[in-house]
Amino acid sequence: RQALTRALKLWLRAALEPEPRRVILETGPAVLGLARARQIEEAVTQTPVRRLIERAVERGQARCEDPDLAARLLCVAVGELALTAAQRGIQGKTLARLDPALDALVEALVPTG
Repeated sequence: RQALTRALKLWLRAALEPEPRRVILETGPAVLGLARARQIEEAVTQTPVRRLIERAVERGQARCEDPDLAARLLCVAVGELALTAAQRGIQGKTLARLDPALDALVEALVPTG
């Protein structure tokens, strides 16, 4: 489960870099269309997150009845958090203050086993 939390935090930080943010969160969905953007998101983020959840459950580190739904919700939440942080200019130490909120979200959706 620690790998899941680390991966989500890394994804959040990567999504705040100017070029990835622009492509992933801003212009990408507008240019590709929502359906295609979601297909890419599923392949690139949601599927790996779901696999991390499934692995944590298999190892007895977490509980989760619907890893696919939990992965989707976590990815959507991290994407929205990245957009909000970018719009507000949140970075560095301020961004680190968001870590407990992300930890709580992971714990709520994928509780410790």
